[in-house]
Amino acid sequence: MKFVEAINKFTTSSSQANELSFTIINTVLDLREQTIMEEYRKTLVTGYDLNTLGPSDKYKNLIIQLVKILCEKKYKKIAMQYVQRDYFPIDECLAICEQKGVTDACAILYKRKGEYKRSISLYIEVLTKLSMDNVISALYIDANIPFNDPETKN
Repeated sequence: MKFVEAINKFTTSSSQANELSFTIINTVLDLREQTIMEEYRKTLVTGYDLNTLGPSDKYKNLIIQLVKILCEKKYKKIAMQYVQRDYFPIDECLAICEQKGVTDACAILYKRKGEYKRSISLYIEVLTKLSMDNVISALYIDANIPFNDPETKN
């Protein structure tokens, strides 16, 4: 498949190029998802080690490029939805997500890896940050909100 090989060689440098790359790679992976899943299942059935598990190299390179783009500021919120797919390579995606600080995606990947304690601690970190953001935004909207006031139920 020469189209996939051409995409693998395409480098992204600007945000506009990243957006175009995201659209193209996402479309190709969606179109080839059944083939990728068949390759993934075949490695599960025929025996595997963790380094060779997953789709062929041409798709693996596309997936890794997609994860790099997903970890950029614009797409961070949807990275978690993508990395939970079975055929996304865990270790490579985890390295990228940790480097870029995408904590919720890291939590998913640690769960997939079987490191549940690390996954739970990352989920708690995400929830703590989310609740802090909600409190800060509530204070920004109304600075007179009483916290820990027994007379208010909230």
